[in-house]
Amino acid sequence: MKLESWEFDVLRIYNPLRLGHLQFWFDFLWNKIADIPGDVVEAGVFQGKSLLAAGYVLNQVAPDKTLFGYDTFSGFPPVSVPEDDLSRFDDLASEGRISPDYLTRVQKNLAHLRYLKNIEKLDFSTVSSSGSFEETSKESIESLANYMGLSNISLIAGPFEETMTDTASGPDTIAAAILDCDLYGSYLTSLDYIWPRLSPGGIIYLDEYYSLKFPGARIAVDEFFEGTTAKLEGVTDEFNGFERWIVSKPSN
Repeated sequence: MKLESWEFDVLRIYNPLRLGHLQFWFDFLWNKIADIPGDVVEAGVFQGKSLLAAGYVLNQVAPDKTLFGYDTFSGFPPVSVPEDDLSRFDDLASEGRISPDYLTRVQKNLAHLRYLKNIEKLDFSTVSSSGSFEETSKESIESLANYMGLSNISLIAGPFEETMTDTASGPDTIAAAILDCDLYGSYLTSLDYIWPRLSPGGIIYLDEYYSLKFPGARIAVDEFFEGTTAKLEGVTDEFNGFERWIVSKPSN
């Protein structure tokens, strides 16, 4: 199925044909993914809006690749860890790991969310505009994938620590991955699974490395790559001017 730009809006999925907040990720899929060995991973699927769009792009440019989508499809875990507490943004600022401007944006965003949600104290489960991510289902995403003629999508449901293991069904080699899983533990588990399988020249798009809501993602990334030769790189975002970050696997 070949779609015109307006059809993505009707189907209520991300539009990979126009400028948006995932500009770099989709540019990479359109222009580079076909030349890198391996499949593609999305960690944190929610309602599948970006996953289905990525499946569409892969179907056009690299139909031999499978897109693996990992999610619990049941929302956030019931407990959090200290790294996900919103107060950690203040710690990151005091340690010089985020800029004063970044912290100001965090504070403004949290103030807006407290007003909109009429909640005095936000936490990891209430800070997102999508709530606790429970309004999703594996079946509804698979149904839309089938309607779009996308046979290249494999959804894997369950906690990451159970589904992202050496014994689980998943890709042996990964060309690129996008992490949109918000929390400290989810990021660590995803990176531990993806990085050893990532092909040289492949990238991991770190959706929450610059987040106004989830400090644990940055903390996990910094911890995981500390002392390694991996290179974190800021990339252009013409959509809203936010920082966007990737980590790439060196060719040698």
